[in-house]
Amino acid sequence: MAESTEDKGFKFVDKRTMSDEEREAEQKSATIPPPPPPHAPAPPAEGAAQGENVPPIDPHAAPHGHGPGAGPPAFLDLLQSLQFSAMMHLGMVQEQDGRRSPVDLPGARDAIDMMDILKEKTKGNLTAEEDEVLTEGLYVLRMSYLAATNAGKPQGGGKP
Repeated sequence: MAESTEDKGFKFVDKRTMSDEEREAEQKSATIPPPPPPHAPAPPAEGAAQGENVPPIDPHAAPHGHGPGAGPPAFLDLLQSLQFSAMMHLGMVQEQDGRRSPVDLPGARDAIDMMDILKEKTKGNLTAEEDEVLTEGLYVLRMSYLAATNAGKPQGGGKP
């Protein structure tokens, strides 16, 4: 007692044997609803009765999990994320148990390189604050990276 696939709304078609005209007709008959316009009213909430007042969704409201007034992410948030990642990889971040994060020089280098790419690609398009944060952040991270790479090298110059 197998159910037919048409009862469930599925239709399986082997398009390898179809002609070009048949493929075009099949694509035109596909019933995929178009996406709603960007400022279309939100559909009623599930379980809401017809005609019941449901407040519209504010597209500018803070996303779930963010505090009031947090707003959408900004360029400085991206910089902060990359800087923290580089600092963590350089062992500059203290974990909850009091230990420092392990040093991962390739990971630190990747984060610093991404910040450098952002600096090049956004040249002339940043505010004074964004440019200063990016420039100063890169300088500090590069110096920390240099110190971390030199810390692993033996200090030479003479006999022990």
